[in-house]
Amino acid sequence: MAKRLNPILRFSRALLPIAVGVVVVVGAFEGWLVYRVTHPRRTNFEITPSHYQLFTGEGVSWSEEQWDNTDGTTASGWLLRGATGAPAIVVNHGYSKNRAELLNLGVKLCEIGYNVLLPDLRGHGASAVSYTSLGIYEKDDLNAAVNFLKGKKNPQGQALVDGNRIGVYGVSLGGYAALTAAAENPTIKVVIADSAYPKPNWLTQSVLKEMFSSDPPFLNMFADWGLRGYFWGHYNEGSAEDALTRYKGQKLWMVTTQTNMPIVMDLNQTTLDLFQQAQFPKEIVKVERSRAEARDAYDDRIVSIFRKDLPR
Repeated sequence: MAKRLNPILRFSRALLPIAVGVVVVVGAFEGWLVYRVTHPRRTNFEITPSHYQLFTGEGVSWSEEQWDNTDGTTASGWLLRGATGAPAIVVNHGYSKNRAELLNLGVKLCEIGYNVLLPDLRGHGASAVSYTSLGIYEKDDLNAAVNFLKGKKNPQGQALVDGNRIGVYGVSLGGYAALTAAAENPTIKVVIADSAYPKPNWLTQSVLKEMFSSDPPFLNMFADWGLRGYFWGHYNEGSAEDALTRYKGQKLWMVTTQTNMPIVMDLNQTTLDLFQQAQFPKEIVKVERSRAEARDAYDDRIVSIFRKDLPR
């Protein structure tokens, strides 16, 4: 007569496939969340420096450039050449955008003599890197871009830029990179950040909130667990809050926008919070309309800040 299994053992065996199935489903969902956050949909360039000349009748001296990041990956961007020996400004776009987003601002800065670099952040545009790190490695990428600019020469072999006077501008993801990179690079003298956030997990929560039109805690928890594994424990390792305490005389500008859009209002609040924690010298500018609503007026305001605090 066959020996009957212990009821508890029978029950455990019956539950095992269900438990495995739940684990597989939860793991797959977590992996999907991580992928969606770290691989935003890439957008094509709506305009390039060549198109800009056709549309406006004005031309700029520019080139497509590539350089090495500190982790061995390759970065790419447009270099708009201003006056030899003039300061350089790195202009960083936002999450899910590309370098063309800020080309109008770059051209305005170049027209008054600044050398301007517009890179594609990793995981965006034409970047060779397949993923974004939500600001973790973008900080190092920005400093690599600054070092690239310092090594550029004009046709006569002279240094193209004043390597001791660099400006950086960034929005959202680009703003986080600007805030954190400047703490490690004293040649960055002026930092302008729009819609900044304190830590990478804040951007993650913002992306999920926009994807699902809600902010359930379990989604943020799943994504947080997955991203910690994806980045081998480096996720949320640093913060803009910490970076701002390590500035050594850099002039900081924070930009907020008057709006009723919930996500932008949240970013305005985090920007204001960061401004309060920052050391002097610092200033805040509140624009009446976002760059998307009033591009030329917004860009002119940014140009005026650089002209004042990073003069030719």
